[in-house]
Amino acid sequence: SAIVRMMCSISLSMTPAFTVRSDSHLLFASDYTLSNVLRNRQNVEMTRTPIDSMPGADPILRSLQEATDIAGDRWVLLILAALGGGPRRFGDLSGNLGGIAPNVLTDRLRRMERDGIVTATLYTGRPRRYVYDLTESGRDLSRILPVLSAWAARRNGSEPLRHDVCGTALETRTWCPTCDQSVDDLDQTGPGSGARGGRELRWL
Repeated sequence: SAIVRMMCSISLSMTPAFTVRSDSHLLFASDYTLSNVLRNRQNVEMTRTPIDSMPGADPILRSLQEATDIAGDRWVLLILAALGGGPRRFGDLSGNLGGIAPNVLTDRLRRMERDGIVTATLYTGRPRRYVYDLTESGRDLSRILPVLSAWAARRNGSEPLRHDVCGTALETRTWCPTCDQSVDDLDQTGPGSGARGGRELRWL
């Protein structure tokens, strides 16, 4: 009928225009995506700029950059906590860290091994299975976990860690083993106070 012919004619006449619009949208999307990828890559490279290369960089910031490069990851901190109780096998860690994918756990363990905070000891060859444990450096790093936990407890209003004997909420202080005092209690006007007297400070 005339109506059918007219509808077919309209449909055919609209097809090229629709194709052009679709192609133009795809072209715009690909250009937009490519520009975003390049921009994100530039941002990543900027964030990777070593602080050491910045003039007058604060020594504390240099140390913090190294610390965040190693431990500035959610799963790394949780693996540290899981290994704090002693050596664990892969399956044990996977069970302790609910929600972590096996490939992510493998990646983090390898990264932590490269950074020298975890050791992997082969306990069976077929199939190859390892038991993981903290190195001395890893145990040293794990000392920050109670500090982070206490900070999170204060932030979200949950119950803080308390002393088993008296029930008082625990606090973390920086301790000088040479002076056998908290840094907050030291006389900062004394000899060498400007640079902490070269003392090694520890968490208490």
